Amino acid sequence: PRGRALDLAMGLGRNAVYLAHQGWTVDGVDRSPEAVQKAMALAGSLGVHINGIVADLGTYEIRPGSYDLICCFYFLERRLFPAIQQGLRPGGAVLYQSVTIDQLALRPAFPREHCLEPNELLTGFQNLRVLYYREAVVNILGTDAAVASLFAVKETG
Repeated sequence: PRGRALDLAMGLGRNAVYLAHQGWTVDGVDRSPEAVQKAMALAGSLGVHINGIVADLGTYEIRPGSYDLICCFYFLERRLFPAIQQGLRPGGAVLYQSVTIDQLALRPAFPREHCLEPNELLTGFQNLRVLYYREAVVNILGTDAAVASLFAVKETG
């Protein structure tokens, strides 16, 4: 079922626009005013609406119990892990994917602080029911990346 979604670090809005096209009411947050503007223009050109929010995710506050889906792709702010869980409504889900320390073998110059440790997403979202978790090297748009992927649900009871 569709509802309210939050796309953290939405960048140019590809995922936020996809969710809006699928019938979700979407808030998309990014620190770049230009990215938010482009994301909203993309949504408008496809006949959907997203609520673009310019904010620094290092200090952004997610309202507790506000979202049915929170997604975050290729952005790591560990402080947000508890806030994401609290931001979900009962039955709400989180979809999170970001690079792991195995990325350093593929790109040694990649900043280590932006890399997840092994099983870090599992630990960070241990209060949710994990339905899917994987750490692997995958090909994304023609480039190999070492990623951890998590899909988890907040229990309703």
